[in-house]
Amino acid sequence: MRRYVAIGLLVVPLSAVAADVTLDEVTVEGARYASKVAFGKMPESQRHIPSSVSVITEQRMQDQNLTTVAAALANVTGVTAIPNDTSQSQFRSRGYSLSVMYDGVPSYSALGGYQQFDLAMYERVEVLRGPSGLLQGASEPGGSVNLVRKRSRDRRGLATSLSAGRWDDYRAVLDLTAPIDLAHNVRGRAVVSFSDADDFTDWTHSKQTMAYGTLDWDITDSSMLSLSAVEQERHTSSTYAGLPAWETGAQMQLPLSTNPTPGWNRDSTDTREYSVELVHRFSEAWGLTVRGSRRDQDFFFHDAFTYSGVRPSDGTVDFARREYDYDYRRLVADVFLSGSIGLFGRTHGLFVGYNYDGLDSRFGGVSFTAAQEIVRVQFDRRRLLSDFSAPYDEGGTTETRQSGLYAQARISLADPLTMIGGARFGDFNVRSRTLPPATATVWRQADNVDDELTPFGALIYDVRPWLSVYGSYSNTFVSQSTLRRVDGSTLEPRTGRQYEVGAKGGFFGGALSASLALFDIRDQHRSLRDVANPGFYLTAGEVETKGWEIEVTGNPGAGFELQAGYARLDTVFLTALPAQQGQRFSVFEPKHSWRLWAMRRFDVGGFTLGVGCNGQSDIVFEAPRRQGGYAVVNAMAGYQLDPHWSLQLNATNVFDKIYYARLGGTNSYNTYGEPRSYSLTLRYGL
Repeated sequence: MRRYVAIGLLVVPLSAVAADVTLDEVTVEGARYASKVAFGKMPESQRHIPSSVSVITEQRMQDQNLTTVAAALANVTGVTAIPNDTSQSQFRSRGYSLSVMYDGVPSYSALGGYQQFDLAMYERVEVLRGPSGLLQGASEPGGSVNLVRKRSRDRRGLATSLSAGRWDDYRAVLDLTAPIDLAHNVRGRAVVSFSDADDFTDWTHSKQTMAYGTLDWDITDSSMLSLSAVEQERHTSSTYAGLPAWETGAQMQLPLSTNPTPGWNRDSTDTREYSVELVHRFSEAWGLTVRGSRRDQDFFFHDAFTYSGVRPSDGTVDFARREYDYDYRRLVADVFLSGSIGLFGRTHGLFVGYNYDGLDSRFGGVSFTAAQEIVRVQFDRRRLLSDFSAPYDEGGTTETRQSGLYAQARISLADPLTMIGGARFGDFNVRSRTLPPATATVWRQADNVDDELTPFGALIYDVRPWLSVYGSYSNTFVSQSTLRRVDGSTLEPRTGRQYEVGAKGGFFGGALSASLALFDIRDQHRSLRDVANPGFYLTAGEVETKGWEIEVTGNPGAGFELQAGYARLDTVFLTALPAQQGQRFSVFEPKHSWRLWAMRRFDVGGFTLGVGCNGQSDIVFEAPRRQGGYAVVNAMAGYQLDPHWSLQLNATNVFDKIYYARLGGTNSYNTYGEPRSYSLTLRYGL
């Protein structure tokens, strides 16, 4: 019976994979932080991917006790995680938002601002920095995150952990996998996680439960069917979304525990996803993969939030109140054929496919933001703000549809030289309307883009068996058809292009990898306000982001693990309104940032030690609000009690650095970073 292994975005027969990749961990043997990825739908070592790619493996998640997608991405080179509130964040790279794929299937605008599944269900997190329009379709040039779920194994395995941390943070995880029949043709896996925690901010409390199950069935020697289902419920009280500033713009000097929300604030999210995958191998060289999933997310919140800056004269602040209920229904599919072709005495790779992404969102709610409904209270008496109950008076629905045909060829021109070329023809369509209890309307067309071409090209040259250099060109588009010119016509899409050159090497027999990349992105045809015609726009704006990144991952020596990176980013308005011309474009990301995590595993005594440092240079959001440069140190110590039991202590922000994880407006989102915290984890593995 043929066995399969999941590598990046592709499932292939184990016999087709290099011997240094194991079935269970999908990692290079001996390098727990290294992993093959397949952002091009075909498995490749990172050295032969002509883009900047980082991977957070399952081992790295365990070592650093990373439990959320936000925590994982905050440790990726060149990525900035920006908290929105207690349960969800925004993510940026190279001046732009990151897109997301789930097991290689793109989901438009589904990462930032949406609650993600617990990290316990994922095997690893892959991040490609720079435009990924060939696979993603309409997307910002920042890059793409691929969340790769855990698969069942063909032998029995059990892993469980119990954790306790500061602020009454309790967590439990159970991970069980086993063959279901004697021939191991059917295999299953189940992962359950539970967390119950307060926060460093007053009154905030959250409780979350996630249950994930997957089943893999070898239908024949050449076909495998995978089914999975997951549900996650999260409830939060007094959700923290940052502090207001003084009305003058200056930051308030308040205790880190200050929560500006009343105690009756609450939100809840229920997310369910059902997935199916069919892989058929026509031969050792060619295979067909079909993936589809449905994700339903129900999001409710009932809160009051600061609606103004705090007045220095009397210490008062305005509060607005609201309640909304959102339902999101997303259906996605991806079908692709991939394989190799022998031509002119050489072997070449090819994939061609089609994907579809459909999102229906519906909401109802009520808000009190009119001047006569604003509540003004003394900031230090905000808990006295009264709760409310009111019938809904708003409603609406939006349909978002994206689809496209894509193809890419990897052509071997000579032993050391490979050329990659590909393109996507995509459609993007959005329409919306209001619904009762508001006055119902007919559908209003918003974005409508047909047959948009998104090309990609690259050259890779193997200078040595351990060193490659590359150059690549990539493109993206972002629809702007909700905006209009004075003549009534809609704006054409924003288009972005990136040039990237770099080098990638493998050292110590491939145990340690290193990469260096230089990039330049131009984002053109951006909307600009038509000064002569207020309320209308022109496609005259242009910005540039450029910089360089370096990353080292793997084993620098026996018993050591390392993942370290540095990113330099410069952003500027090239063509803009006079007040913006020549100014920094992205005010959320620093010019310099670095990420470090290093482990030492001792052969004798069962001890493990780890230390890391994440830091950045200063950010000026809106003068005078600024965050100076800072560095946060993290550490861990582990002990293997016996072959099955281990104990691990993690500490974050060891030196209790006070800093802002996000700067916002005068009314909110000035968010302190988490102060010193710690957790103790007991693990069992079989």
